[in-house]
Amino acid sequence: MESYNCSTNITYTAEWPDGPLEADEHFLRGTRFLIQRVLVPVVVVVGLVGNAATIVVLTRRRMRSSTNVYLTALAASDLLYLTAIFLLSLRHYPGIGSMDTSYFFYWRLHRFVLWLADSMTATSIWLTVAFTVERYIAVCHPMRGRLLCTEYRARLAVLVVWSFCVFATASVPWESYVVWHRDHAGRECVRECESWLGANEVYISIYSWFSALLFMALPLLMLAVFNCFLINAVRQSRRARRSMTQNEPNSVSQHQRQENRITITLIGVVILFLVCQTPSAALLVYKSFVDETKVHRSLGNICNFLVAVNAASNFLLYCALSDKYRRTFLVTFVPWCYKAQSTALQRTGSMYSTHSDFTRTTRSRVGSVYLQVPKDRSNGAGGNRLQRTASGYSSQSVGGVLGGANRNQKDRPSPNRLAPPSAANGNGFDGHD
Repeated sequence: MESYNCSTNITYTAEWPDGPLEADEHFLRGTRFLIQRVLVPVVVVVGLVGNAATIVVLTRRRMRSSTNVYLTALAASDLLYLTAIFLLSLRHYPGIGSMDTSYFFYWRLHRFVLWLADSMTATSIWLTVAFTVERYIAVCHPMRGRLLCTEYRARLAVLVVWSFCVFATASVPWESYVVWHRDHAGRECVRECESWLGANEVYISIYSWFSALLFMALPLLMLAVFNCFLINAVRQSRRARRSMTQNEPNSVSQHQRQENRITITLIGVVILFLVCQTPSAALLVYKSFVDETKVHRSLGNICNFLVAVNAASNFLLYCALSDKYRRTFLVTFVPWCYKAQSTALQRTGSMYSTHSDFTRTTRSRVGSVYLQVPKDRSNGAGGNRLQRTASGYSSQSVGGVLGGANRNQKDRPSPNRLAPPSAANGNGFDGHD
């Protein structure tokens, strides 16, 4: 077995040694065990399921929009990031962490998995910036937003962000390499060593500052500024809506309310992002000025875990803040449950009911209930006409009104009940996607 002399040997000790440990070493091993071997698998499972469901829901035909293009791409990058950090966490388990030759293939791929994690983190950051800017344009400059906020432009922006972040982090897998090694006891093992690039202090300094500024400081600053604009816009919109509602109760459009809900959901996504990403950014900037210690590595485990929580939590935010997302999720994954809810709603007085002659149906409204009345077959003029009354709409036969023959004809009710296309599922969902 050939022996290699590495400038720096990178090791990952998974076993907890016997005997007392120094405080910083004890803290490092404790955070590795609790986070990498206990918490990370739980977060990864939740995140993989949630992000996969998000991709399915947001790609439904009725969910198509420029904003959802960004959110779909964000879910895909978060899914890949969670997969990568789970693979990276395996190095802290006994066996793999001992760098036995049985796991040589894992260590050969380790540096490329690290590249995947770094590139997907950067992609998620800039995708969050992209949809925040897009929402700012749509809310604060609506006329310009109709031209700029399109699905085509959103897909183009996603492609640019993904390509840039992957190429900007392309040097990561070349910072180290893996060799076979025989230790002092004659045992064969794997050794991960720093390459000439990873040992180059100039490259390390430039790349550290490049990452800190381009992937942390600048996007976080942009998110904070644009998020303040969005929060202010939502507050002004609610204030204007309250004013209009007092004067004209029906003056606020459903479209405006839906736009506000979308904006509030995205504001929640950005706030969670800032809370989880800011500690990692602060630690990265701080480490650019000082040498890394075991305490810094322990704090790095905690900060990376917060990033993982952020990648796994967007699904929960969508469910909590977006009615449209919840409805589409139920229609897609639990349609029987959603149909049961719709059937229960149809039995209330505010839903639609029908009367039918099994040939042609029309709807009339009396009070808050729509009634389906039969077609008048006794007059050639045919058809029904909706007539507005003091209590709403009632139906009379057109032939009866014109000819007088059926003026007192009674509608024959049917036990069948029918919900209108938009009432049963809300916002046009019919459960057939």
